[in-house]
Amino acid sequence: MRVIVSILFLAALALAQSGRVAPVAGKADADGPSAEQLFKEADTYQRTKFLEYEKSKIPYSEKLHRDTIREQKIVAAKNAAILAARQSIADGDQYFLGMLHWLAGNEDGAATALRKFTVSREPPADRLQSARHVIVIIDARRRAFDEAEKILAAYLVTDPIELNQRIKMESALAQAYRAEAKWPQALVHAEDAYRLSKANFQKFSSRALALQDLHDFGSLVYDIHRDAGETAKAEKALWELRKTAAFVESTTIYYWSVDKMVALLTETGRKEQALTYYQKALIESQTDFPSKAWRDDILRRLKKREKQYLLLGEPAPALESVAQWLTADAKPLADLRGKVILIDFWATWCGPCYKTFPLLSKWQSELQKDGLVVLGLTRFYGQANGSKLEEPEEIEYLREFRAQQEMNYEVVVSRDMTNQVNYDALALPTVVLIDRKGTIRYLETGTGKEEELERTLRRLLAEK
Repeated sequence: MRVIVSILFLAALALAQSGRVAPVAGKADADGPSAEQLFKEADTYQRTKFLEYEKSKIPYSEKLHRDTIREQKIVAAKNAAILAARQSIADGDQYFLGMLHWLAGNEDGAATALRKFTVSREPPADRLQSARHVIVIIDARRRAFDEAEKILAAYLVTDPIELNQRIKMESALAQAYRAEAKWPQALVHAEDAYRLSKANFQKFSSRALALQDLHDFGSLVYDIHRDAGETAKAEKALWELRKTAAFVESTTIYYWSVDKMVALLTETGRKEQALTYYQKALIESQTDFPSKAWRDDILRRLKKREKQYLLLGEPAPALESVAQWLTADAKPLADLRGKVILIDFWATWCGPCYKTFPLLSKWQSELQKDGLVVLGLTRFYGQANGSKLEEPEEIEYLREFRAQQEMNYEVVVSRDMTNQVNYDALALPTVVLIDRKGTIRYLETGTGKEEELERTLRRLLAEK
């Protein structure tokens, strides 16, 4: 990384000392490519690389995608440095400089250059709108709400209005207001984003992206109502999202809506109503979807959650058949009453489980003072890395594994699957949250739910 920075610095210094006159916007520089060419090289980097991968038959992977994005940021940062080092930059080229900074992840540089561009003389309307949309997102993240709202208002009275840009601005403002607990303002922008995603569903170039927006913004409207304590409105949002899911034939959104309604009814002390709603959803889903494949899919997903629904809102089962706590004396969950307990069911062979270890360690460090206790619960498997292990050997292996993964929370080892059965944690990872009264308040299997988990965790810690 130091080598890259040094190269960029030397290149920028050499260009800065070249003594050239100010270029005309969009024209090639005397000693190099134009601002637009520099931007296009970075902007098209991902597409170009993936076409090369496809031609070379290099299989896609998440790591390849991450690496390509990282490379694109480096190219954007390099090209931004080249452009910024020029003695004078035409007003119009401030747009390309700002967008290069934006691609590189440099929000300060992007905001500065793009603001200069928006006040330049007669900027092209399409670039002006694009610059405004980036500035609104940056201002929202900085909680500069007044400025963001002002620029959004200017965007909305200027053509062209791009659907994706509008949705991204509304989403950024909704998320920022929500983070500041400004519920009415958050709701205005979340509902706008959701309305636009529904009204323009057929106009999206990708059905997958259209469904993702529907899910994201429909769930955001629900989350804001729930966070604001507007339970009735939260229920209405879930019901509306469920109807929309049936209309666009999305079993994923349909399942999510039913799942959250069951959880919400349970959370608000209506367990019997929650289970009735669940049973009705099993029946109604069979008429809400025309395709047997879809009907079977939603039925499978909902039935898979049945035992976990039964556990929600109930006293947490005691941990049974425990062989050992690795770094502390074993104690029953009842002795931890008054604490918020997070139980993470995991195994050394479970790839997705590894993603949660750093997060759990972080929460243990930061939130232990607030009453959090994290327990990582695994069991004897009789082997590791292809070798058979006796129980004492497996305990030592787990000690070493815990140290290697820097797990600063307690690891509990069970002799068998009793606890997994009791908590319906047969698939890994599964996370359980138990409140200060010993009641199960959250029970989910799989990854990708870390944000929701943290919000629930902090809400339980705030309860006294």
